[in-house]
Amino acid sequence: MWDVVVIGAGLSGLAAARSLNQSGYAVLVLDKSRGVGGRLASRRVKDTVLDHGCPLLQPLGPYQSDLIEQGVAAGLLHPWSPAVYDLRANQLQRRPSRHPYYTAEAGLNALAKLLATGLEIQKQAQVSQITPLGQGWQLELIAPGLEPLTTRCLVMALPAPQISPLISPLQASLEGIKDLQTQLQQVRFRPIITAIAGYPPHPPTPDPGPGWMIWSEDPNDLACIILDSSKRPQPAEPVVVIHSQADFARAHLDHSDLSGVGTQLLTQAGQLVAAWIAAPQWLQVHRWRYGQVSHPLAAALLKTEKLPALVGCGDWCGGDWGEHTGVEAAIASGHQAASWITTVLG
Repeated sequence: MWDVVVIGAGLSGLAAARSLNQSGYAVLVLDKSRGVGGRLASRRVKDTVLDHGCPLLQPLGPYQSDLIEQGVAAGLLHPWSPAVYDLRANQLQRRPSRHPYYTAEAGLNALAKLLATGLEIQKQAQVSQITPLGQGWQLELIAPGLEPLTTRCLVMALPAPQISPLISPLQASLEGIKDLQTQLQQVRFRPIITAIAGYPPHPPTPDPGPGWMIWSEDPNDLACIILDSSKRPQPAEPVVVIHSQADFARAHLDHSDLSGVGTQLLTQAGQLVAAWIAAPQWLQVHRWRYGQVSHPLAAALLKTEKLPALVGCGDWCGGDWGEHTGVEAAIASGHQAASWITTVLG
């Protein structure tokens, strides 16, 4: 039996697992994906690395500042100084720099891999059922060849909507599940559709400097447009990453032709920013059902005194952490989960 199983290998789950592991507990991390990092997501297309989740890091709080220091010390993170614009009334307005930006030549997912070093992680392992035991929990997994697991404590580092169906079958038999469900109902997410496009070499307009990103404040379908290739020295090709507004994503989230959805975003960016954006050499599209927290849980941790050995954590806990990233909230909530479980285990 494990001391703790953490479901979810995003930043919050990794933060909780690292803290518990360093305290000497036997910890296993499960994730249904092939990698770690959650929305700290990168991919490789041909010879190009790009970030299609969290675009950058900023020292906006103690946890994120510490994460940046770790990344810099490991040689993974470096400063990035793009020109930043707001798109207002179809006009680009230069925004003054407020905080330094950091990114990774190998993609920000490299930082998640650093945090995962030394942890016991089972990838491509989705939890299908949770069963209470006399002292702990049993987990059934959807994965070939994996037997059920048992653990004394369980940390669910998942988006709130993914926790609810896992615990709802327990509501009739366990006092406390209703309390957790009531808390989960407070949480809301904005979906995002992300278009990733590569281009033949040409001037990286609108700014010929070290790169650019644009935040749209107009009533259009675009939330953010980034010259992602400018994060890396001597990129193989220009790459633009576009994140959509939530209303656009809701309307197209389950569309069968995601390439057509991505083309709509590129066309609009071509009309508003630079015509060449609408004519890529290649295009990939990713949907984020839980892309950004719109209504967070007021508390830093999903918990109830009635079920102390079962908690939830994530960037959806503890407040709204701004337009760029939920990194600070994710790590803070993970540490809160570890602190609570340490008290439970004694």
